[in-house]
Amino acid sequence: MNIAIKHAAARGIDVDLQLVPKAKALLGKFIQNVQNIPAMPWKEVPAFINL
Repeated sequence: MNIAIKHAAARGIDVDLQLVPKAKALLGKFIQNVQNIPAMPWKEVPAFINL
């Protein structure tokens, strides 16, 4: 996100360069719980699609 804001500023678009730090301060820390979802065996896919 910060790269896009800096790119816009470099192109002369009026943007707030402090946008990303402000958003992070307002939103707080994001905790992501990662959970693996096992893949379906490829041989079972046709039967699953034809439900």
